[in-house]
Amino acid sequence: MQYFAFKVKVVIPKTVKVVDSFAFSFNDNIYELEIADGVKVLESDAFTSMTNLKSVTVPDSVKEMDNCGLGMDVADNYDSVPLKGFKMYCKKGSVAEAYAKENNLSYEIIK
Repeated sequence: MQYFAFKVKVVIPKTVKVVDSFAFSFNDNIYELEIADGVKVLESDAFTSMTNLKSVTVPDSVKEMDNCGLGMDVADNYDSVPLKGFKMYCKKGSVAEAYAKENNLSYEIIK
């Protein structure tokens, strides 16, 4: 049997205020993720183990993202570990910057 992999771009529009737990977790088809300014909450494990996602910009409108799994994978012992080659773009002093620091993610400050 032959399997086909699709490269998917997901756009979460500003009309979505909360991204629910496990909404996109364990999805290897997502290569690009756009979170619109206006999204407020990224619930726990909403983005865990998206191994082909290499970067994302988190807008300043996001005020909650504890344990959302963005940029994180699951190790054999079920611990969360940073995805290799992943980078987060965020504003200085934002919730996203604190999340990146807390989870040892590579990140870059944007204006």
